[in-house]
Amino acid sequence: MDSWCYVVEFGRHPETGRRRQKSKSGFETKVEAERRLPKCFTSLIRIHILNRQKRI
Repeated sequence: MDSWCYVVEFGRHPETGRRRQKSKSGFETKVEAERRLPKCFTSLIRIHILNRQKRI
């Protein structure tokens, strides 16, 4: 059974230099994976904002 996935890279960890990635798999079609991608971006933006607020 074939399935689709997406992988989003959102920079490198500032201390370790390792790549930070978020992925999701198991989509039946490419279109379905592409439709879910904006939700991933939204969650990454929220996480980034929360992390910045914690540092202040």
